[in-house]
Amino acid sequence: MSINKILKISIMILFAYVFTDIAIALDCPDGNAPVITSPNDNEVYLAGGTFADLCKATGDTVITWSGGGSFDPTTGSCTDYTAPSTKGTVTITATNSYGSDQVEIKTADIIYVDEDAAPGGGGTSWADAFDTLQEGLSAASSGNHVWVAEGIYKPGTLTTNTFQLEDGVEVYGGFDPTKSDDTWAERDYINNVTTLSGDIDGDDTLNNTNSHHVVTCQDANSSTVLDGFTITMGFADSGLCDGAGMKITSASPTVSNCIFKGNRAYGGDGDGGGMSCLYSSPTVTNCIFLNNIAGDDGGALVNSKGSNGTFTNCVFYGNNTNGENVEGGQGKSNGGAIWNTCGETYNVAGSSPKFINCLIAGNSTVPGSNNGGKNGGGVANKGADTDPVFINCTFTANTANWDGGGMCTKDYAEPTVINCIFWDNSTGAGYYDVAICDKDYGATTVSYSDLDQSGYAPDDNNISQDPNFADSGDPDGPDNRFLTCDDGFRICFDSNCVDAGNGTATDAPETDILGFERVDIRAVTNSGQGTPYSDMGAYEAVVEHAIFISVDGFGSHSSYLDSLLAAGDLPNMKDYFMDGGMWTDNARAEYTFTKTIPAHTTMITGRPVDKPVTVPVWPNSTTHHGWEYNDGYSGYTPSRAEWMLHGYYKYATNPDKWTGNENNYNNPGNLYMASPFDIVHDRSMSTALYANKDKFELFERSYNAIYGRDDQVPPYIDGKDKMTHYTNNSSTDPNYLISALESTGMDNFVFFHFRGPDSAGHLNPGGGWGSTAWDNAVIKVDNYLAKIFDMVKASSNEDKPWYYNTVVIMTADHGGIDYNHGGSPADLRECQLPFGVWGHLIPKDVDPYDYCDLSRKDPGSVRGPNYNTSFTDQPIRHADGVDLALNLMGLPEIDGALIKGMKLKLP
Repeated sequence: MSINKILKISIMILFAYVFTDIAIALDCPDGNAPVITSPNDNEVYLAGGTFADLCKATGDTVITWSGGGSFDPTTGSCTDYTAPSTKGTVTITATNSYGSDQVEIKTADIIYVDEDAAPGGGGTSWADAFDTLQEGLSAASSGNHVWVAEGIYKPGTLTTNTFQLEDGVEVYGGFDPTKSDDTWAERDYINNVTTLSGDIDGDDTLNNTNSHHVVTCQDANSSTVLDGFTITMGFADSGLCDGAGMKITSASPTVSNCIFKGNRAYGGDGDGGGMSCLYSSPTVTNCIFLNNIAGDDGGALVNSKGSNGTFTNCVFYGNNTNGENVEGGQGKSNGGAIWNTCGETYNVAGSSPKFINCLIAGNSTVPGSNNGGKNGGGVANKGADTDPVFINCTFTANTANWDGGGMCTKDYAEPTVINCIFWDNSTGAGYYDVAICDKDYGATTVSYSDLDQSGYAPDDNNISQDPNFADSGDPDGPDNRFLTCDDGFRICFDSNCVDAGNGTATDAPETDILGFERVDIRAVTNSGQGTPYSDMGAYEAVVEHAIFISVDGFGSHSSYLDSLLAAGDLPNMKDYFMDGGMWTDNARAEYTFTKTIPAHTTMITGRPVDKPVTVPVWPNSTTHHGWEYNDGYSGYTPSRAEWMLHGYYKYATNPDKWTGNENNYNNPGNLYMASPFDIVHDRSMSTALYANKDKFELFERSYNAIYGRDDQVPPYIDGKDKMTHYTNNSSTDPNYLISALESTGMDNFVFFHFRGPDSAGHLNPGGGWGSTAWDNAVIKVDNYLAKIFDMVKASSNEDKPWYYNTVVIMTADHGGIDYNHGGSPADLRECQLPFGVWGHLIPKDVDPYDYCDLSRKDPGSVRGPNYNTSFTDQPIRHADGVDLALNLMGLPEIDGALIKGMKLKLP
């Protein structure tokens, strides 16, 4: 089984796709293990259905499976598969004499709900959907999935009506059957907003005519799921004062990708405007609590009486307690966002939830009608055995009328704070402890955190320095949505919180609130602990923008560059890369093919041209791309326009299968060849390719809306077209490419290709490598670099501070000899290349070989070892640049890549 599939199984996403008529391919060319290209891991099949052509196999491949259902037949060409009649897991294995492959699929009874459906439906399909969610929930039992189309759903007409979750039932929003995005893979809960509203009288007013609790969950386990909804307009009062948005009692549901906004727990006992947990331990992930209100405690959330849930990658913003509880003439309100407590009595268990990668910002305990508003602008903790844990959380801009702007702890509660930021919180006039207040025998343990309050720093590796937020004035960023790359409380690269956390702490996360890997990317001394080094706070400081520049034909042999450098003709390369960043002129080309398209295919896919014979250390030892041609497939059948890096598409007979060249030059195994465009775009970020040769259309075509693969990353909304912007022109003057970049704005990943030195090298007569024409072409490239750097630096004070968030990597595809290249790949004039890295606080004037943590070895004056040599003996190659860019961006490596793993170990 492939490493990627093992990983996917281990972090199983329970449901991924419903099929009605499916053609599934299993590819097993001679001499290779079979590869199941579809179904994908964890796709969902409708229970009891029969599906045609589930798998295809050839030769001696045998299909086996564990779980319910049946194949007919089980060898050779598989035709029909009958899914189990109930929810279950089926593991499909394809085996031949060369190896095996395996996937897991799911089956479930699915109930469909669509508010636009005609009344009287039975919920068996989108065409027969229930038109109310209450009908769907009433029909569901353990093992059912309830899929809900976009729209607004109300629990009934009475204030006591609620959406009651059933034990073991999974409820998902975000579908739109009218757009044909009615399968799991096309589910889009961000744009297909699915709202559960307590505004049962439709007056758009938050008052006592609304539902007391929009959603309730009682006596249910973790297989009970609520995912992809906006829960709003709940108004809890009349003795039902807790959890206006969602009330959880003696349950542990899984709640993901939900927004709780504009709910109110009213009155003197009103706790947890957005959610209340009583004797409950839910798992809450990627949720936003926005502008919820509590009359008593916990504007967004209350954990009471032994509630020990886990809240990961959540945002609590703009929530408040308004002091409606009267005690001694004043309101008793605690925890503008969160209230963790044993309850009003002291003879019950305390609550010790975990908060990991959470943003707690802009919350308050504000004065109410009775001059209320007291302690803990962000969080308040009370009572013995109330020992919550906060790891990598950011507390900022919270306000308490009394004590503890960020957090207040009292009455023997003992929270733990690790890797957190407390900054710019505030208290009322005459009160103190703007970050953390411990009172009445409360005690908070704080380590590896940044606090603007004396008494903590510099003890226990704490600091007290401005975290340098990206834009604290725009918390949810220009897109007006939290949990995206432009959030304002990200930290910038020059923050002292970078690499200052404790990555070895229990439950320390390997990713941040946005899902980016916590990586060591900085030219600063690591003051924290562990691998990965963790930045303090919810957001990891990673590169948002990477510009990868490939200069065609730019060999760096001393006979070519020394005279230009001595004459001062390359001022920008010298200023930015050599003096102002990392630079070596001793990187290497693709080992066997020093030609443009094979070399750039290696850069883009991370795969060598040829298959390594034996690789003792490197993973994926059989991976290569096989593209030897320095052009497309002109004169071939199918025509050039039908060829992609993956092969060619067989439109009529099997649209799910790639077919490669019969001589096996192209794409052995007929696999989709992933690229950085896939990795970046599938995570809802933008990409661009600016190419200076027409034949680069091969790359655009390989990753366009037709030939790119489906989004591989939840919520699966980014589509097949992996290039947000594409410009291609064979002109030798690429100023128009730079103009295109300036006009479109900086995408997250930009691939630039300049052809000038290669064109001058092939110019015969009048040119050649090392000629005056070639020198002039390199000088022009240096001038183009100035324009790119000027644009990046000039934007440092604009809406997108690229200077602090951009890395630029420059290399080349090959050099040349006389008027050509490709014939002598062992000659240093062909295979010796530059490799430069620039970014804010990237080490200055250093050799990347000295900072690659022994993952690459300087080859000296030889061609360098082939791919059969161990990982640590490899030189830096041009293909390392894309992988390095992804690493600096906190993104995974290209799946299927072999040339990867160059790690910058910055001081």
